[in-house]
Amino acid sequence: MDFWVNRVGVPAELIGPVSRAGRVTGEVGMRSGESSYASAYGNEPLFLYVDDRESRLSPAQELHADSLLPSGDAILEMQIGRLRLNPSDQSRFEDLSSSGLYVDVQQKAAPAADSPMALGWSLLGAMMPKKFVKAGGGGAAAQSATQTDLGALQSIALPGGSGRAMFNLFLKGQRRSAFGSFLAAFSEIGVTATNSFLPMLQLPGLSAPALMAIRALVGKLQGLGGNQHWLFQTSPLDIACTAEAASSDTIRFRPGHYLVLPKSQAGLLKEHRDRVKVLDGFLVPKEATAMDVYEAAPTTAPGVSYLTMRVGVKRTRLNGCVAGGASRG
Repeated sequence: MDFWVNRVGVPAELIGPVSRAGRVTGEVGMRSGESSYASAYGNEPLFLYVDDRESRLSPAQELHADSLLPSGDAILEMQIGRLRLNPSDQSRFEDLSSSGLYVDVQQKAAPAADSPMALGWSLLGAMMPKKFVKAGGGGAAAQSATQTDLGALQSIALPGGSGRAMFNLFLKGQRRSAFGSFLAAFSEIGVTATNSFLPMLQLPGLSAPALMAIRALVGKLQGLGGNQHWLFQTSPLDIACTAEAASSDTIRFRPGHYLVLPKSQAGLLKEHRDRVKVLDGFLVPKEATAMDVYEAAPTTAPGVSYLTMRVGVKRTRLNGCVAGGASRG
């Protein structure tokens, strides 16, 4: 709960009753993946752009401004691709039996971060390892990679081409946990998983108070009951789709593929930074073809757990209005 209250800014009373010691009732202390502030940096996500022309990975903060839209309003399109786990995280995944992916994007329509005019979009989904292994028929690729296919392109309008975004991914035990109960409820009402991914909440056009309430809900689901392990976690980060909105520490988005991974594993990608590409949602050598992905995906940067996503950026004109996000099939 410390992460959601102290780093994300969720009011403690939205998470649950607060004890005299200032802890949320039901919080059972530090578990696997809940780190101190000194080591939390390693759990933050690193965003790498996959340059198709150069076959090279580049930190998103270092993308040249001239590769972005120059200025104005923009539509950011995002689609989650694949989750590829290293052997250690895959073992935890199978032991804990599920994981949760939470992403939200908020507009920066006003100086105040909690302005009611700044709309947001959020996604919460779950992934189950056994479902993928069964569907994939076993083998190296099935044991080290979990497919997530949302089946929809998420579009978010960003006035001025800027916003704030959170990307959080955690492994979670289903037994005796709020997340497990929530997941079971969605299964019982007939929400079906696409391969291994079960979409639970996809909400566009959220006001700032509504988005904070969703974060509080996700905080409860992630933090209360059961064992857990963070793959990566971050409070809202500044993002930009235009050169005018970009600064030195802004995550810059341009059309193409991105890798998201824990910063603690960045060093393991150094030897794979060049001569690589994303094919069918996996990082593979530049020379790989569609027929090589099954063998190439598990052996390319095998010590790294990463999430791939496809990004699109389009110029638009909002005429002074703040438009909400949308989902398209």
